[in-house]
Amino acid sequence: EGVAAHGPVVATSWDSEGLLLVTGSGVTLECPGVNPIDGRWHCAPVPGAKLPLAMGGKSFAGTIAVTRVGLRVGAAAPALRAAVLFPGEASVTIFSRAGHASAAWLPTGETRLAAASAGAVAASFAGAGERLLLTAEDGSVAEMRMADGSVAEAAASAGWEPAHAWKGSCRLPSGGLARLALSTSAS
Repeated sequence: EGVAAHGPVVATSWDSEGLLLVTGSGVTLECPGVNPIDGRWHCAPVPGAKLPLAMGGKSFAGTIAVTRVGLRVGAAAPALRAAVLFPGEASVTIFSRAGHASAAWLPTGETRLAAASAGAVAASFAGAGERLLLTAEDGSVAEMRMADGSVAEAAASAGWEPAHAWKGSCRLPSGGLARLALSTSAS
């Protein structure tokens, strides 16, 4: 509830604070709580600037991951981090936003992606925002460390293509990796 007016949702994150969403227009929304109320999340825009996606009025068509970084201290909200893969570019740009209402999204880093991760179709943060998982069209997953930008293979191609469209990956509490795919076959 409260999301539709801001455009399609292009990134999501769910943690102990609730849902965190980014729309194709760059608006970041928070939906507080660990569960929906009466089957609905009640969401509101995060005060302050939009994530700078600069798509000339069109909805963003690239890949975004978003997460909270750090913990809530009293009334102060945690900082936010976003990883943006702009369409047609072989790099990832990292943006950060402090936890206060007047904070702007600021670029805090950018790195070119190796050929293996340049075709990323999905991105998600792991390890409290300290690692970025990049899922490629073939189901392979590369893991980027935020501290130094180094990238390593987290999982090889699953070998299920083209009958699947890979939508994301996440780290399990055990340290393992889960990948999400949708079947594209008509059967």
